[in-house]
Amino acid sequence: MVEVRFTDASLRIMGDELNVEEMTSLLGATPHRATNKGDVEVRPIGQKIVSRTGMWTRKVDRRSPADLDGQIVELLEPLTQNLSVWQLLAKRFRTEVFCGAFMLEGNEGLGLKPKTLLALGERGIAIELDIYGPERTDYIAPLPHEFN
Repeated sequence: MVEVRFTDASLRIMGDELNVEEMTSLLGATPHRATNKGDVEVRPIGQKIVSRTGMWTRKVDRRSPADLDGQIVELLEPLTQNLSVWQLLAKRFRTEVFCGAFMLEGNEGLGLKPKTLLALGERGIAIELDIYGPERTDYIAPLPHEFN
């Protein structure tokens, strides 16, 4: 099987009742981006955006070649291992690992190990995949080693 060119991955927890400080305390790690419902964010161009829902996000670096399994392990590793906390969060909020898979050719693949699938399932975390075919890679910046 030809491997997917690269993958992006992030853990997202979303819900109207989400409180960023509570979430950070429960998970035991700092988010890369977080907002409470109703918070006002100012974009780099000065545009003000009001958050329609709460969101707590952690991301990991892009992997090339793709290593979605390793990225998921890296996302979960620094967070609480207390499954009761995760199950509570899954009942209260939408919890997911959001993944972008970018193909260079038309037939590429990736897989997840049973241990990783079990870790997601025990925590009530869904997997959301956005898969981009080779015709869509023209808008993606080349990877550093591809400049030569």
